[in-house]
Amino acid sequence: MEPISCSNGESHFGLGMMLHLDSRPIGISEGSFGHFGNGGSLGFADRDARVGFGYVMNRPGDRWQVPRTRRLLGALAESLGA
Repeated sequence: MEPISCSNGESHFGLGMMLHLDSRPIGISEGSFGHFGNGGSLGFADRDARVGFGYVMNRPGDRWQVPRTRRLLGALAESLGA
């Protein structure tokens, strides 16, 4: 599947869900899929890691992927040994 250009960056979509890219990680592995939401919220399923994840906050950031979201993904990956 070829990447599409949207939201000022590259994204992959499959059946309405965003697919993992190293530049815009959804989940931990290449088999993950989900969607970012307003201000850094995120929901995804990662088949390879066998985990589902949802994150919302009461003080959203100013864009769809904020630094704390990336830190949470890093901490999740570390805790799973990925």
